[in-house]
Amino acid sequence: MTSASRQYHAQAVLAASPVELIDKLYGLGIAAAHRGDAPHVRRVLTELVTALDEERGGELATRLRDLYEYALRESATGNLEPTISVLTGLRETWREAFLTPAAAA
Repeated sequence: MTSASRQYHAQAVLAASPVELIDKLYGLGIAAAHRGDAPHVRRVLTELVTALDEERGGELATRLRDLYEYALRESATGNLEPTISVLTGLRETWREAFLTPAAAA
């Protein structure tokens, strides 16, 4: 990646909303899983776990943590298909809930 490209990506991350950052993490995790890059997948999943606020998020945050931890365990064994499935499903739901025009209304 060139210096200009890195700078562009860094600026895009700094300008992104929290909702957009979670979407980006899902995308990074899915792409890494498709490449077979289990260490990168685990870093993304760890970030997703860290981003959870179980006090404010309640049961939903707890269930997300459980899904992320399942995907972490699977990725640790090199089995990335369940991780792709989990992250793809969560990303689709995330986008429907927060990034579609209907969600903004």
